[in-house]
Amino acid sequence: FVCFQKWENDSETDIVVIKAAGGKAFCAGGDIRAVTEAGKVGNSLAQDFFREEYILNNAIGSCRKPYVAIIDGITMGGVSITLHFSLI
Repeated sequence: FVCFQKWENDSETDIVVIKAAGGKAFCAGGDIRAVTEAGKVGNSLAQDFFREEYILNNAIGSCRKPYVAIIDGITMGGVSITLHFSLI
């Protein structure tokens, strides 16, 4: 979230481009398992995780600079940070 504020206020940043790191593209699994297990024992990880994710999604969705996600391969859990666009 902090990165988006920095990029939006940076006159040298014209576009935000993200791409996956590693061999799994934008694929979740471990984070969902951790959230599920934490919820079973009453840990607040689930609430914390989704609060942070929605804050990030809002930052991406309201970013004033063009935002491009390079999707190459499996895109499952990461779809929430890759499919923000506006119809003109």
